[in-house]
Amino acid sequence: MEKPIKELNVDAKPKTKSKKPASSTPKMSTKPRSSPPRGAAYTYTLTPRFQYLMIPQTRGNDESFDAPFFGLTAGVTPPGKKDFDIQASIFYGQADSRSDVGLSTLTNADAEYFDTEILLRQYINESNAYVAFGGRYLHIETDDTLANSGLTFASSGANNLKTETDTYLGEIGVGYSSAITENSVHQLFGQFVLGLGYASEENNKLQSDDNASGFATLFDLNLGYQYAVSDTMSAHARYRAILLSDENIFNGTIAHGPEIGVTYKF
Repeated sequence: MEKPIKELNVDAKPKTKSKKPASSTPKMSTKPRSSPPRGAAYTYTLTPRFQYLMIPQTRGNDESFDAPFFGLTAGVTPPGKKDFDIQASIFYGQADSRSDVGLSTLTNADAEYFDTEILLRQYINESNAYVAFGGRYLHIETDDTLANSGLTFASSGANNLKTETDTYLGEIGVGYSSAITENSVHQLFGQFVLGLGYASEENNKLQSDDNASGFATLFDLNLGYQYAVSDTMSAHARYRAILLSDENIFNGTIAHGPEIGVTYKF
């Protein structure tokens, strides 16, 4: 005789095995931790730079200083701010020249230059173009000495004329970079910066009223090429032109010349 089939209760809960109470100490995962997302940590760059600028004298007959400049730029990108960075640069250089100031009078000129700048750069909509703003300080010392014995400058009453110029500028600018190969190993870049501020001069002239000061304007343009050696190292070459103008001191001084540099990222 067949046994009746027991009717199944589909609404009944399935039987489960009893579980042991969880331990109060969580079990450590043996899986390695994933690396932090991109932009979650500070990124730093260091760029040693060398410039060779030709700087016309503000006195004399179109002679110029050939000034080697040695510099360093340090950059930092804050966490989570891959479209924003801060660049701080410092340059130092010395030069000398010999010029004819008229009437067969020769002048030996020595110059010393100090240039420091901080720029904050914000990239536009994750593109390779950016806007920049910041500040700049320039210090220039010159010493013109008459080579002919017995001659003196009328303005100083001595055979030399010393000047020290300090320029303080606020800056705003734009820049870009553009890859010329698919893997972005080769790139072209450029930057234009406008500076507005104040310049003052101290000298050893006999009349203190001759110490000049006034509104200063700076235009800084550079175009260059960059080669990516690796993910953490690149090299660049650029040509730079700087116009510094003041109504009382510089009267439109243009410095220009090539630059090379190497950038390390870490």
